[in-house]
Amino acid sequence: MRGQSYARYNALSWATGKSAAEIGAGRAQGPDPHVPMERGRQCVGLLDPRRRPPRAAVVPHEHLTGHPMPHVFTNTPTAQEVFDAACAFFATSPGPSTGLDDMCMYRDPTGRCCIAGNFIPDDRYDPRMDDMSEMPDYKPNSGGNALNNLIEHFGQVVPPWFKEHQRLLTRLQSVHDERDNWFHRGWDYDRLADHLKGVASLFKLDVSAIEQVAARGRIPAGWQSVEA
Repeated sequence: MRGQSYARYNALSWATGKSAAEIGAGRAQGPDPHVPMERGRQCVGLLDPRRRPPRAAVVPHEHLTGHPMPHVFTNTPTAQEVFDAACAFFATSPGPSTGLDDMCMYRDPTGRCCIAGNFIPDDRYDPRMDDMSEMPDYKPNSGGNALNNLIEHFGQVVPPWFKEHQRLLTRLQSVHDERDNWFHRGWDYDRLADHLKGVASLFKLDVSAIEQVAARGRIPAGWQSVEA
């Protein structure tokens, strides 16, 4: 209940433009009817108890103004190094890399990267990687199929270790593409951490790096639940 209250609390703040203190003091119970629909419609599901997500979708308590730079390995990385770098990516990126239709992209119009895109140096990224006409057998948000096509069509451009760690990278890409891990244009860090634990278990990797992702999902000290 506390997690759901926190998600609802943040949705109200985002939709109404009111401060944390104003909402907490007023114990807001629903969206402000004067909020323009184009601003409030995305949070309606959180405000209606019948449409809330089954688990808490936690909004990060700090605003990330920049985007993490692509992570370039100077040598062929181990699976553990790839996984650790992926965890660092999820912990520092502001949210998924998507187009206007919510299809995942290696680079989106705002400059965000997906997890595979995070490992592609800027000088090697080709906009055609996100052009489905360049890869007729590409299926949007398809995880392994998409990565396989990327390697097949742009194998001379992407890092050579993509092929060696293709299975791991495919799983990590699926974590990025899974919409249950999204919260509007941001992340649900609790869900991300759970999915990353599953990847670590599958590949028998150390889970220490997941802590930085889980830490982003914790409710900051001093924040109070609306329904407390």
